[in-house]
Amino acid sequence: MKVGVHVKKISIDRFHTYSELTELLEGWAASYPGLARLFSAGESPEGRQQWVLELTNQATGKAADKPAYFINGNTHAGEVSGSAACLYTIQYLLYGYGQDALCTHVLDTRTIYVMPRISMDGSEYYLTTPNSVRSAPRPYPDAEPADGLTPQDIDGNGLILQMRVPDPVGEWKVCEQDPRLMVRRAPDEFGGQYYRVFPEGLIHNYDGVEVKLAEPAYGLDFNRNFAANWAPEYKQTGSGSYPFSEPETKAVADFMLAHKNIVGTLAYHTAAGLFLRPFAHLSDEKLPPQDLAVYKALECMGEETADLPTHSLYQQFWDPNRLTVGSFPEWAYEALGIFGLEIELWNVLKRAGCDRPGGFKGMRERTYAEQVSDELKILAWNDQELGGAGFINWYFYQHPQLGLVELGGWNTKYVRQNIPGHLLEEEIHGSAMFTIRHAVASPLMQIEQLKAEQVANHVYRLHLVAVNSGYLPTNVTEMALRLKVAKPVEARLELGAGQTLLAGQTKTELGHIPGFGKQQASWVIQGSGPVTVTVWSEKAGVVTQTLDL
Repeated sequence: MKVGVHVKKISIDRFHTYSELTELLEGWAASYPGLARLFSAGESPEGRQQWVLELTNQATGKAADKPAYFINGNTHAGEVSGSAACLYTIQYLLYGYGQDALCTHVLDTRTIYVMPRISMDGSEYYLTTPNSVRSAPRPYPDAEPADGLTPQDIDGNGLILQMRVPDPVGEWKVCEQDPRLMVRRAPDEFGGQYYRVFPEGLIHNYDGVEVKLAEPAYGLDFNRNFAANWAPEYKQTGSGSYPFSEPETKAVADFMLAHKNIVGTLAYHTAAGLFLRPFAHLSDEKLPPQDLAVYKALECMGEETADLPTHSLYQQFWDPNRLTVGSFPEWAYEALGIFGLEIELWNVLKRAGCDRPGGFKGMRERTYAEQVSDELKILAWNDQELGGAGFINWYFYQHPQLGLVELGGWNTKYVRQNIPGHLLEEEIHGSAMFTIRHAVASPLMQIEQLKAEQVANHVYRLHLVAVNSGYLPTNVTEMALRLKVAKPVEARLELGAGQTLLAGQTKTELGHIPGFGKQQASWVIQGSGPVTVTVWSEKAGVVTQTLDL
């Protein structure tokens, strides 16, 4: 197949706006008509399309007739490294087809669905303004602005930094080792220069004394809006009015429910440097043992391919005392019975050499002195790797409410939250390879043998051996069996003109076939000519073979 000869390969070294993203996807679909098809899963409130690029070799079968893997990015608007990873994966597969054995095998035998950006409006807001937003730039849970300090770019330099405000009773001071770093004042310390530290911004209904942070005006969190253990706002911040209340998350659900061939899925997030898997509300002892074993195997593959550990959502590495529910991977697993994963790309602490024993538990338990040491290492890494550009040195500014303050600090968007552009491909390659390898682990139906034996004049015994050549069983998960959503494999017989079925059924249920397992069926047919057998599996694909009797 000769494809893509006139398409220029792009460098994945920056983040793309909606129009740029659309142009890339349309270009790939136009240049690889045999491998790529672009369609919209829905439209955002601001009129942007929620694009999906379908990747498969159409010459080897329809997309819907192959086991599929679903990749998405930007559930959270500001985590734009995720959409970059999606674009990298698309380009890797398309350019690798016919050149790389793995890419060729995947697109010949599987379907890959890629939704690079779920939060279309939120990411556009994030990329084209100095502001940040969790998921969507629309008021939630309250329409009116809250009292307190709201982050804003008050000096118009295109960045929202920090403010340090001189205050004799402030809890912060300048670090002796590096004056850029602010450290906490010791409990018994007095007589020095102290500060209060806030995000850069303005204070709504300022009383002249208290500076408190306002509740976010745009508090929606799409990764709390999925219908798995969903909880209302008072229990789960950002969850929305009800499950799938937001058009963006509903579009994801509708897409997945319409594509029953999806076996596994991965959502790209930032910035913790790990994989996350279900359960979110139960410990591993409650996970079906068969499924836990698969997740453990995937965990090994993730460590091998992407050099990243895996944590259960239940482990709550950010807050071990609070559950976080209503997320995409738990819905994929607990409602659809497929293997759902998240990957948190990027970990600036790890990049700066601040790894500690015990993973995130070890990070949580760092002493204050260790935290300061780590921040100094990140500043040193910034100086060496980024030429100091990631941190804006403090400068004076006349604040309209607080008087003379200093502005400065990290360019958080593109250093702490997202991967710096020149490191993007290096950082995301391993995770992209993991998604491809996970897709290859899907069940895959094949006809190993279809033969006929003549048992009488114009009477034949037709024998079929169907094989699942993939690692996963055709039911994919034990959870799918518990949910009663796993459909058994079927062998479907189509007789030719003048043929009569003497024994067997035109539709024979083969049950579920384990990974690397086989099943057989037979029929007795009277009459000569071609007969067609189709082995059908919702998750493992559809394969057809014709034999002349």
